[in-house]
Amino acid sequence: MSKILIVAEHDGSKLNASTLKSVTCAAKIAGATIDVAVLASDASAVAAQAAAIAGVAKVLVLENPANAEPLAAVYAPQLAKAAAGYTHLFGPSTTFGKDVMPRVARARTPELTVPSATTTSAPLASSFARDEACAAPSVVVTMMTGPASRVESSRAWGGVRRCRSKTTRVNGRSR
Repeated sequence: MSKILIVAEHDGSKLNASTLKSVTCAAKIAGATIDVAVLASDASAVAAQAAAIAGVAKVLVLENPANAEPLAAVYAPQLAKAAAGYTHLFGPSTTFGKDVMPRVARARTPELTVPSATTTSAPLASSFARDEACAAPSVVVTMMTGPASRVESSRAWGGVRRCRSKTTRVNGRSR
């Protein structure tokens, strides 16, 4: 069974819609337990909004005066510690998520970070393919990792709520 922790994005008083999109994405994993982590100096209002999202089992409140501003360098160590015991850690595919999630991945597995993985394959999703389209249009680099939990960002396109994770399984072809 998957245990998923989602990083809540907010402005201190209101939850960002990207958090709901991450929950929607996580809900597509069958049998998953979904928790949301709210980091703030005063998280009560945002935590109440996160608890109201359908499918959220628990809200982890990480209150700290240092969390007044959403700084990746401050959030990452707290999230890495909070994510112990979870199989997945999801964050939004926004500027906030793209800033925080690589730092969390680095804090959790300092010996190996898989940047911008686009597909996974092999048993236990231990092989990641990184699409290097920005650097060279046809280059794909494959890296091997252990069966540890995964740090991912989720996104939705257009008006249709679809889930695409930065790391997705491959069954004979890319998605």
